[in-house]
Amino acid sequence: SQVYLATDDPKVAQQFKKRYDARLHYFDHIADRRKPLGVEQALLDFLSLSRATEIHGSFYSSFSEEAAHYGGIGLKVLKLDDKW
Repeated sequence: SQVYLATDDPKVAQQFKKRYDARLHYFDHIADRRKPLGVEQALLDFLSLSRATEIHGSFYSSFSEEAAHYGGIGLKVLKLDDKW
């Protein structure tokens, strides 16, 4: 199955790229979320997440929670010790 990653953290993107390789989809160039391009990317991430079959979001992510609510889909909240 395919994995879509919505993150503004390049280190997280690298970890997921190592794990999921060709199945991973994300913005390769992550823009500053305080600038217009970054806001556009955040909106595209949000809309993409809202169309997923399920979201696995981080414990403190209201972004994941809102995307799941907007799309009417399930959300699994992960903590650092959880397997992803």
